[in-house]
Amino acid sequence: MVRFPGPSTCVQCSSPIEQASAAVRLYCSTQCRSRAAYLARKAGLHLRPRHSSEERFAALIDVSGPLSLLKGAPGRCHLWTGCTTASGYGKFKLGGKTVRAHRFAYQQRHGPIMDGLVVDHLCRVPLCVNVAHLEAVTNRENILRGTGTSALNARMTHCSNGHPLTFVSDQRRCVTCRTARSRERAAERRQGTTSAVGAANQEMLF
Repeated sequence: MVRFPGPSTCVQCSSPIEQASAAVRLYCSTQCRSRAAYLARKAGLHLRPRHSSEERFAALIDVSGPLSLLKGAPGRCHLWTGCTTASGYGKFKLGGKTVRAHRFAYQQRHGPIMDGLVVDHLCRVPLCVNVAHLEAVTNRENILRGTGTSALNARMTHCSNGHPLTFVSDQRRCVTCRTARSRERAAERRQGTTSAVGAANQEMLF
């Protein structure tokens, strides 16, 4: 058996150790390793320094992000470099729970977010945690500011034929196209009635 450099006895209980693997063994068993770790923690040795949530959060931010050219989002984006969600937003472990990184950044500056509000990215960059690029708005306002179908339809001012849209019964409609379709349907009905009457008269002749 090939022997590897390392202690021949357990550093915890002094039992003999056979160094038979590439990894040097310091303990004869997992119990001894756990016991040594417990005694080290009890003595205050080999403990990782505990950082505050703010320090951990700041260590995962890249402040040299791209400049935002959108209105209301001055300066550079501060990009989140930690874990992300499936939808592309940053996530952060806080008190045993996972929170959105941009929401945590907003709460650091402005305090708790009011019920019914969401944090919107004015720069349209989901990974940005720059507080200057974040604003608490209603969910409806957040959707209308986006680029989805609802937002695009809400920003339309003319129909596909170029006619201006006007409000009819609290809904936006194109009065010109609607009037044209009504006239076409009325003409089709009149034509159908005329054809039916002509066919009936033709049958009476025979």
